[in-house]
Amino acid sequence: MNINFFLIGSLFLILGIFFMTRSKFYKYKPDDMLFAATLKAFLGAALIALVGVMILFNEIKKMIH
Repeated sequence: MNINFFLIGSLFLILGIFFMTRSKFYKYKPDDMLFAATLKAFLGAALIALVGVMILFNEIKKMIH
């Protein structure tokens, strides 16, 4: 297990969840321009969180084997 990758994965996951909770795209109507901007921010944060989960999963898998 590489501790650097584990820390980076944890950081990505925490930051992704933090930015996902700050993005309140559901407060706007779909025809509002702010809806598109905040949805884009939410999807970017979800992608960051997914990368963090994938890194953590890979490192935990290496630790088990």
